[in-house]
Amino acid sequence: MKTIGSVIRELRKEKGISQEELSIILGVTSQAVSKWENDNGLPDISLLVPIADYFDVSLDYLFLRNDAVCDAKELGYDKIKDRYTKAREKLRLYPHNYRYHLDLADAEYQLAFAELLNDGSSDRFDELTQDALLHYEAVIDNTRDDELIKRAIVGKILTLRFLERTEEADWSAKFEYPDPAVTTAEQIMMLASRGRALKEYLVKENCGN
Repeated sequence: MKTIGSVIRELRKEKGISQEELSIILGVTSQAVSKWENDNGLPDISLLVPIADYFDVSLDYLFLRNDAVCDAKELGYDKIKDRYTKAREKLRLYPHNYRYHLDLADAEYQLAFAELLNDGSSDRFDELTQDALLHYEAVIDNTRDDELIKRAIVGKILTLRFLERTEEADWSAKFEYPDPAVTTAEQIMMLASRGRALKEYLVKENCGN
């Protein structure tokens, strides 16, 4: 199973540099890099952007969300709808597979966001966002896969922020998210491209009111 540490290790090897060389570039000890790559610790939040920039990847890629999470405009509305339909069918066939619960939750979140972002439609907004929250919580409550749980918590937090339920989002970030360096929903939002897109959308909406 891929982890953030294994992704950093793969990127470092592709770059052809040693742990010590990477540690010098990032201004940390080689022991710190070794801990990340062996899943004995995570980079400090302040290092995530420098790591992504150095390896020329997105933060989503580091957080193993490169396939599941994209900006609504990048994916295209039709592709999001198609992904949503396929995710529903997979979960119908395999209702106890929590990876499929997570896939559907992401698709529901994206579709709700895309409909507002692309054509201003809010006809199914409440239904899609509430369903997304239910599926994220199903993953958190029922699987023992730490990576799935972490991804589900991020999705839950972003969905709550999308709904402007800030206090609930911050509670989840503080008490559910496993990285003690991250304590607020605002920090979580900055870890993913969809979080940045969501923040831009919310700022635009607030400025327009």
